[in-house]
Amino acid sequence: MAHIPRVILFIETSRAFGRGLLYGIAKYSKLHGPWAFYREPRGLETHIPRIRNWGADGIIMRDSLISRQLLDLDLPTITVIHGPSRAVKSSSVITNSYAISVSAAEHLLERGFRSFAYCGFSGYYWSEERERFFSKILKDAGYMTAVYRRPQPKKIESWLSEQRRIAAWLKSLPKPLGVMACNDDRGQHVLEACKVAGLGVPEDVAVVGVDNDSVICDICDPPSQAWHSIPRMAVLLPPRFWTG
Repeated sequence: MAHIPRVILFIETSRAFGRGLLYGIAKYSKLHGPWAFYREPRGLETHIPRIRNWGADGIIMRDSLISRQLLDLDLPTITVIHGPSRAVKSSSVITNSYAISVSAAEHLLERGFRSFAYCGFSGYYWSEERERFFSKILKDAGYMTAVYRRPQPKKIESWLSEQRRIAAWLKSLPKPLGVMACNDDRGQHVLEACKVAGLGVPEDVAVVGVDNDSVICDICDPPSQAWHSIPRMAVLLPPRFWTG
């Protein structure tokens, strides 16, 4: 009987991106497997003894869960990452910020927008990378991009204060305005700020988010039919154990 690869999955299911990864892995297994999966929602300290005894062939995991315990298992590993750092001896699923930014820019350009803005989170590599690509793509097309810069407060700032700041920023920009938000969470923030500023969506401000997270899109007002969210795209670099 042929050996069935045993694959450990440490991927969250709380967000659309993690669930999408699991769907893709399951589809790959059906087409090229079968694979056997190990997945458990409890803390990492409860996993290690079971993993050692299970005889796993490899791990697919988020980079936030990398630990010395897992690296010491010395198994082929795929890490799903957002930033530039990669774990030693692992292949990676890397968020394709360039493809995301191209999709957002083309979507807004095709709808006739000529004024553009970007709203992200400061200090996050993936957000700043999307900002850089989005601005570059539009600059090459002959347009400038206004970028929301959150000032560094001396103390923790309330959401109400930042919401007003984003609202004032949006109100100051030429309309109609096409905005790329770094993800759907930030997209919701922009939509709420539009309410405060008295701006119509999508008449005054059109918003493109990232992740296509149905829960966040549905709680937005207006919902995703009036704005737009694109899936997060990734580049997969598979290690040898994927082929069994």
